[in-house]
Amino acid sequence: DTVLRAGTMRGFTVLLAVATAPAATTAADQHDEPINCEIAVIGAGPGGAYSAFRLVEGRVSKSVCLFEQLGRVGGRVHSLRNVGPRKDLVVETGAYRFALNKTCAPLASDVRWCIDTPVTTHTIVNRLGLKWKRYDPLASQWDNWLAKIVDDQGEDRGYLTFVEQLVALVEASDFGRVMMRHELESMHLADGGGYELRFANGAVARAAHVILNVPQHPLLRILARSTGVGPGPGATADALHAVIAFPLMKLYVHYTDAWWRNA
Repeated sequence: DTVLRAGTMRGFTVLLAVATAPAATTAADQHDEPINCEIAVIGAGPGGAYSAFRLVEGRVSKSVCLFEQLGRVGGRVHSLRNVGPRKDLVVETGAYRFALNKTCAPLASDVRWCIDTPVTTHTIVNRLGLKWKRYDPLASQWDNWLAKIVDDQGEDRGYLTFVEQLVALVEASDFGRVMMRHELESMHLADGGGYELRFANGAVARAAHVILNVPQHPLLRILARSTGVGPGPGATADALHAVIAFPLMKLYVHYTDAWWRNA
């Protein structure tokens, strides 16, 4: 969940997005009987939503279950809509744009960084047919080749839109199920093959195949509690430690006059 705090001073508004702990799981989310799935996808962020969508779209499985620990989809993509002084802004607390082509910008005299999102771009533009416009309308700017999702009037719709639509398509299919507030705690080899998934709300699921779409630290916690899966007790794959994670805060400043363009 996210709390948005605003303060106004001298013609501009500061919007501060602060992450808070997710709401506790309720008894209504629990199941008396095990949930049976052929394929279980853990995490309804962009990767998990896309994986589940492709599985049900291609009819790869007769049963695809998408589990999400929070009460919302998107993971680290979170669009806060109807905020600001006029309730007409969309504040992106996570990812917010995609690249029309591979786009690079200098970071230092001998260093540059690049953005390349071919799968995301294809999903938004071709598969879902969402409207978009260039993030920066000035052709001289490096981020002119980056884009954002907009509505029919050309206003920000929120980057979360494409994840929401993927999840909606999974839920609307004959093969997909979406279960919110299901935080995976551990995985174990099941008798007869496949896996047994145990969730924090007491639910248990059984699946022949599992796709884990969770961040590094939660994934390490899941593997530490699991038996018969992963590289073995007390060990994790080197790739899991190759990512360096650190906290990040985004600060938005809303100007009543875009003086740098309107001058």
